[in-house]
Amino acid sequence: ASRCLFSRTPSRRRAFTRKTHLENPIPARRLVESRTSSGSLPVGWSGSAGGSGAASAVFSTQSRTDGIGLDAQVIVTGAASGSSVNIRQTGLVGRAAIGDTVYLCGQLKISGAADIRTVAVAGNITIDGVTYQINLLEASGTTNVDQSDVTLTIRTPNFTLAGASITSIQYIASVTFGTSGAGAGTIRFGRLGMYKI
Repeated sequence: ASRCLFSRTPSRRRAFTRKTHLENPIPARRLVESRTSSGSLPVGWSGSAGGSGAASAVFSTQSRTDGIGLDAQVIVTGAASGSSVNIRQTGLVGRAAIGDTVYLCGQLKISGAADIRTVAVAGNITIDGVTYQINLLEASGTTNVDQSDVTLTIRTPNFTLAGASITSIQYIASVTFGTSGAGAGTIRFGRLGMYKI
């Protein structure tokens, strides 16, 4: 059975033992402030708008509709051509070890979409000075994501951590926008996690 190395939301109790390694998302919030983004996310998580920037990206923490844990939500309006929004957690070294085989997963709920080009869940892991990316992208290149309201459950391929020393692990969930200059959407990131097989 898989063992949770870190997770965005608390897990239901299962027949096998799981250990949550991410910062607890329930009790605390931290402000997200930059040129184009504002709001709050759970302690340990960061959020930002990148690329050309979004005219407005407001982050918040929302209760899940199934009652299990929380989602990170961002409401984007007027996203400039080629801009993106993401949530991420860093400082995860020590939560995985050389020899582990891991995968990342997450759920993205998108509503009110306009010109969303890609959605992704990715992990950047630096081993022996080389950074590897565990990545699963939904739509890429010139193809846009379905613009209707949609829930995507994403799981990356398995990745074995081989080498001598892990120096960095970062978890990222992101959405990029196309070239219209009017990208928009309400995006809820939930059930984000990295699991050891």
